[in-house]
Amino acid sequence: MRLGIISDTHDDYAAIKAALDVFVRCECQWTLHLGDFERPDAMRRFFPQPPGMQFAWIHGGDRHDDFVELLTASEDVGGLSLSKPGSAFAQHEFAPGLLIGLCHSIYERVGDRTLISSWATDGHLTYVLYGHTHYFNLKFPTSSSKTVLLNPGGFRDPATKTVLVLDSETRKVEVYALHSGNFQHAVSIQLDNRTAEWFAGGPPLRERVRTCARARKEFWSNHDNSYLCSDLQGWIDICAFMNAATTL
Repeated sequence: MRLGIISDTHDDYAAIKAALDVFVRCECQWTLHLGDFERPDAMRRFFPQPPGMQFAWIHGGDRHDDFVELLTASEDVGGLSLSKPGSAFAQHEFAPGLLIGLCHSIYERVGDRTLISSWATDGHLTYVLYGHTHYFNLKFPTSSSKTVLLNPGGFRDPATKTVLVLDSETRKVEVYALHSGNFQHAVSIQLDNRTAEWFAGGPPLRERVRTCARARKEFWSNHDNSYLCSDLQGWIDICAFMNAATTL
């Protein structure tokens, strides 16, 4: 099963259309939106979905995201709301054995831990998807984290707009980066053997991600040590990765 994963679109209608073009081209069975549409019309821009593709979403945290208005728009066009009113997270089985946790914010908490940390260490989910940070990232399983975490990035920063296509059978993650109005294939990551193959859209993305890598590591180091970011070696070393390494 192929999943098109997108988050934090923030009313960027042109980029939404470009992302849908990628998901259609990749023959995705689902489009998964991890929150922060801003307005109901952004929801409607994902429709009509092509035959064989479904749309599911969770609520975000943007002040313009009114859950009732988004839910009404979703029901009008045939979308599936996974989160409940007042929450921005959900778990859903998209196929037998494919149980995915979806969470908008890194700040959702369960007691003294973040929700995605709790989900990842619990190990009962196949993947944990989250948004909010607006930057692509992933975390491989470690001794303390049994689940792959993925963030598709977002559309607020014009220099780093990305979306993902996840193939649950081959366990490959395809990263697409926006260039000149279209999403270009940037990098293919094989989750099981932790290798990467770069494509035409990769070099510009490397440069842009590298510019924010130090700031992001500083952020993770100074926020929420109960979260897995305290185990920085478990994250992709973005700087090394962007310097053309093919093994992660």
